[in-house]
Amino acid sequence: MTSFSLPLANDTSASFDLPGERRDDAILDLGSFADLADAAYDLEDTDPDAARTAYDEALLVAVYELGVLDGDGDASGYDVQIVQDIAAMLYNRAGARFDLDDLEGALEDLDASYAAASSVGVIGEDLADVLTRRAETKYALADVDGAFQDLDAALERHPDHALAFNNRAVYEADLGRMDDAMASIHRALDLDPENGLYGVTHAELLVQNGDDNAALDALERALAADPDAAALLDAEVFDGLRRHPRFQAL
Repeated sequence: MTSFSLPLANDTSASFDLPGERRDDAILDLGSFADLADAAYDLEDTDPDAARTAYDEALLVAVYELGVLDGDGDASGYDVQIVQDIAAMLYNRAGARFDLDDLEGALEDLDASYAAASSVGVIGEDLADVLTRRAETKYALADVDGAFQDLDAALERHPDHALAFNNRAVYEADLGRMDDAMASIHRALDLDPENGLYGVTHAELLVQNGDDNAALDALERALAADPDAAALLDAEVFDGLRRHPRFQAL
């Protein structure tokens, strides 16, 4: 097993910079790692800031439980399941930090999540999930090459990763590579035809391509399969369709 670094949030770890048993008691009073991680996950959609704080506390407890609160975060040789759980928590905390526009922090967590997962032999779809989210973060940071490299790596590890194809389509369209974008989104839909996100992405690409009727067809299919996908509609992208009777009927 290789080692990896566990990033401690400075504001959280500093709060527990206490000597000996006082520090131990303060950390243990937070609760269990599992309970804190579950609470953080439940907060993600409603309160990303509170979720990030809960993830910080969960990570602190995890590091304490691993016995590596000496600051170097070396988790080499520790229980595989704990390391896998930490990797998953870092992945989730990255989502909360991304939602708070802390892109650099999100990337740090995803790097650590990938390293942790790799260190204990995680492969396939789980590792592809981390790489796909890291690609999204890199793209938001204008690291276009890095984003595509991570998507390539995700698809190498899990060739049927539909979200990676969806996101690739979005990035390719941004770069004006519409033929490539259409091929990517069609692959995503072949893999998961009922997914509302992929259907909406398809419709957006068709609008950008000037094919309004096909875009409306795609939207109708997407919303029939997943009515909640209506929340994903970008007002600016679909502004030109808003007066169309078919769009109004959606």
